Amino acid sequence: MKRNFLTTIGVVAMFVFTTVLFSCGGTTDTTEADSTKTEVKTEEATPETTTEEATLDLTAGKTVYDAKCSVCHGAEGAGIAGTFPPVAGADYLTKETAIAVALKGLEGENTINGETYSTPMAPVEMTDQEVVDVCNFVLNSFGNSLGTVTLEDVTKAKE
Repeated sequence: MKRNFLTTIGVVAMFVFTTVLFSCGGTTDTTEADSTKTEVKTEEATPETTTEEATLDLTAGKTVYDAKCSVCHGAEGAGIAGTFPPVAGADYLTKETAIAVALKGLEGENTINGETYSTPMAPVEMTDQEVVDVCNFVLNSFGNSLGTVTLEDVTKAKE
């Protein structure tokens, strides 16, 4: 009886570990990756961009989001009511807040879409390019269309 109980505990622990492991980075097939490309208007042309319209490839940002954000905010950006706020259609979400939260995390009580959240979000270790990529993904996914972030924006926010 004791051995069956320990075996059951071991199987459950492996299932939970595997589920968490794969939810923290998983893989994407090409169909999913292709769906992360969208047309957005850029605010100003960069040296690589010569037209007002540019294709923003959100694939790198999706990879960062899947690895570092989706466990709490969900694969569809809906969050968990009362615990982890949504990034999909979130009334607080702007370019500035996306950068600030990605760099510094979030503490204290926050009201998002009329619901109060107080679970702190620790800063997530990311390179500046990962911050740009994940912010652009969140700002332009889940029904959001909130512009783009540049490395210069991240550098300014760090000052």
